[in-house]
Amino acid sequence: MLTKLVVAIAALAATVAQAETIFRETFDDADWETRWVASTWKPQAEVGKFAQVTGKHYTNEGDQAIKTSEDARFYALSAKFDKPLNNKGKDLYLSYLVQHEQKLDCGGAYIKLLSADVDQKNFGGDSPYAVMFGPDICGSTKKTHAILNYARPGEDAANMDHKDTIRTESDTDAHLYSFVLKQDNTYDVKIDGKSVKAGELVKGWPFQPEKQIKDPSQSKPADWVDAKQIPDPEEKKPAGWDDTPKTIPDPDAEKPEDWDDEDDGEWEPAMIENPEYKGEWNPKMIDNPEYKGEWEHPLIDNPDYFDDETMYNVAKNVGAVGFELWQVKSGSLFDDILVTDSEEEFNAHEEAVLAKTEAMKEKKQQIQDEEKAKAEAEAKAKEDEKEDAEEVDEDEVDETEEETKEEAKEDAEEVAAEEEEVKDEKKAEKDELKLDQLRDSRMLRSLTSVSRRSVAMRSAAPMTARTFSSSSEYDVVVIGGGPGGYVAAIKAAQLGLKTACIESRGKLGGTCLNVGCIPSKALLHSTHLLHTAQHDFKSYGIDAPGVKANFPQMMKAKEKAVKTLTGGIEMLFKKNKVTYIKGFGKVSAQGEVSVALTDNKGNETVKAKNIIIATGSEVTPLPPVPVDNEAGKIIDSTGALVLKRVPEHLVVVGAGVIGLELGSVYKRLGSKVTVVEFQDAACPGMDKECVKEFTKLLKKQGLDFKFGTKVTASEVNGDVVKLTTEAAKGGDEASIECDTVLVATGRRAYTAGLGLEQMGIQTDKLGRVEVDDAFRTQVPGIFAIGDVIKGAMLAHKAEEEGIACVENIAGKHGHVNYGAIPGVIYTFPEFASVGKTEEELKAEGIEYNVGKFPMMANSRARTVAEADGLVKVLSDKKTDKMLGVHIIASNAGEMIAEGVIALEYGASSEDIARTCHAHPTLSEALKEACLGAFDKPINF
Repeated sequence: MLTKLVVAIAALAATVAQAETIFRETFDDADWETRWVASTWKPQAEVGKFAQVTGKHYTNEGDQAIKTSEDARFYALSAKFDKPLNNKGKDLYLSYLVQHEQKLDCGGAYIKLLSADVDQKNFGGDSPYAVMFGPDICGSTKKTHAILNYARPGEDAANMDHKDTIRTESDTDAHLYSFVLKQDNTYDVKIDGKSVKAGELVKGWPFQPEKQIKDPSQSKPADWVDAKQIPDPEEKKPAGWDDTPKTIPDPDAEKPEDWDDEDDGEWEPAMIENPEYKGEWNPKMIDNPEYKGEWEHPLIDNPDYFDDETMYNVAKNVGAVGFELWQVKSGSLFDDILVTDSEEEFNAHEEAVLAKTEAMKEKKQQIQDEEKAKAEAEAKAKEDEKEDAEEVDEDEVDETEEETKEEAKEDAEEVAAEEEEVKDEKKAEKDELKLDQLRDSRMLRSLTSVSRRSVAMRSAAPMTARTFSSSSEYDVVVIGGGPGGYVAAIKAAQLGLKTACIESRGKLGGTCLNVGCIPSKALLHSTHLLHTAQHDFKSYGIDAPGVKANFPQMMKAKEKAVKTLTGGIEMLFKKNKVTYIKGFGKVSAQGEVSVALTDNKGNETVKAKNIIIATGSEVTPLPPVPVDNEAGKIIDSTGALVLKRVPEHLVVVGAGVIGLELGSVYKRLGSKVTVVEFQDAACPGMDKECVKEFTKLLKKQGLDFKFGTKVTASEVNGDVVKLTTEAAKGGDEASIECDTVLVATGRRAYTAGLGLEQMGIQTDKLGRVEVDDAFRTQVPGIFAIGDVIKGAMLAHKAEEEGIACVENIAGKHGHVNYGAIPGVIYTFPEFASVGKTEEELKAEGIEYNVGKFPMMANSRARTVAEADGLVKVLSDKKTDKMLGVHIIASNAGEMIAEGVIALEYGASSEDIARTCHAHPTLSEALKEACLGAFDKPINF
């Protein structure tokens, strides 16, 4: 490959000897900084430096480039041409190499052709340019800019972007970006030598108004008949047409070997499309005798139309090239810039640079192979070391276990004694106050709980007294406008603190509201309605033949829900006087946040007494299966929420909450769904007995599971994605072919580029920040909540932490009870859980009782044909205090709230069992399960 590159460069030198070069830069010499001028348009602390480097995948040691070297910085650099360029009467070619070695998550990498009069020292975002071209990436937005500065007759010149979103590359490979403007008013945008968008300038940019417009004085006559055909009024539906059902039990389905009719109910095969189904009956169409043809709106000449044969001539006085960028995470490499009017020179340049990028890909693969081999060797060494360490004398282990059990028993007895003392004190107080009211009651029972707020007031560390800010300073600045961040901001304002919230997305609500829990629930609801209409309506006595999915409309309904809710948060900010700042915030100094404002509006420094980090999380990459949401073949949860089509075969990697919810959505829409999970079961960390029941129900719905399986490689070939798998414990390789893969293997904290490390705040390998009980980091005045700290990544957990955090800042005593935070999987039926699982209680040596009640024995569930699932309650064997609640039911997400309250206030299973529940309701199942925990259920 290197030989090929040398030959190509030699050919280039021979070709360009005959052509005039307008501008060329390779950054290979030590004098490059004498040609390029760094701008001082921003304060020095906000400006990053381009460093001359040899790319880590470069194959020629003498080949160098420039690279962004500092995170969360502005970059502005320009170089002058030898003489000004006017492309009138000439073709124009602009080409350069870009590589995001850091896997750019938010920032630009575009280049600009600047005026010959540009002030290089003050070159910045407001400096005029003729062309702005190249990649721009931030979150899910990935595009190649192609902006031209054009002046319509009688108007000032304006920057006009291409009408379409031009795709870009977002991987870590090197790519050649080229933009061609032709004298015949055509253009071509190329990436790696391949055209990605081309055509006529007038069709690509909004330069020119339409030549003709609809006559505003004309409209279609009211009696115009434009239906070409109508149903034959003499046609009648044949008798028995609707007797053939649309779906039938799968004749090839086999009852699972582990299916227990007594425990699991009667087994039913999955339903499949009936090959004999005749479809919806429609009468024959005949020609409409009243048809007048399609009405065409008369056109008139547009008085604003103009013709411009020199539309391509946007570079009238171009004399410099420059980069003006903002990057959250540095590491983008730039090289091999060419500006020319020679097609031959451009072609030779393209050939040479593409040979170079191919050589770089080979080196990158070689490095990856070496790193993989090294990692495997280290893993094997650790495994060997672990096996050696496990060879311990069994007698010593038994003796240690006995000592540990004895110590645990003594600790448990001490805790139980203290709890009994608190109960007795509280009971005496309550009895004395309410004796008269309770005297005639059938039961006089003590209340066994203490409010979490009162406990917190006794035990929380003392807080610093609250002080108010000056007019130019905030009491609280929250970085991140997700569930934790926006709730913290509103609560802080309600407590009288001057508050601002910084959000870079441009929309409040974070991942949950914009690309997570809210849009996914909208699709889950829509597809559940669809499934019910298609499969259950007939049994309810409702005839609705031909019900089918309108996928685009489902997506619109989802977006409408999201838009309404995000707008609602902005209204709450205004109502509570929270300052909303749109931009990317970074802690730049003690009590200071530097904000890169969105839409290139510059930078702003915000001062604050207290800063809360609430930036949430991002999808954890799975290296063997690289996500490309734009291509739509290998996607993450964000990509799954914006698909333009329903996959034929969807493979979900990961059997957690996200994977099972979105897998259910597309199964209901008609996709074949295969779930690949590394662990031996779905829903890691949840009660295993309930997980087993839950998995059976999903299998019954048609989801196919491959447990104990890991994905080792992926390959996209046209419309087919091939996954290579093997057993998690090692074994022979296998493959799965599909058209779409959803990677749902978890999330990691989003803390990169926030300036935490330079402030002395360390993060773990998952990006999380260490905090104390009051959510304080190692640095005074800086707090962290939500997904950026340890614990479940749940929106409602983040909200609780946000409230408690600002209560602490305000001098109060905020506290979160992590033992009473529920988790819900919103499939059908739903699976909700709070508190301890059986596995956790066994590991902790706690003796417990189990109460279970199947939903098939609940009258309301039976009435509405939603009888799958169960309720399971775990309570302390000695005190009857409830320790865990696990529910599989159609409305488990709502039912679990009663269990949360029970755990929050220390209720016993008898407390819930003796509480009157309305009949018939699904909530009665929890009452019955509690009866089963301390006595016996009534209805089972």
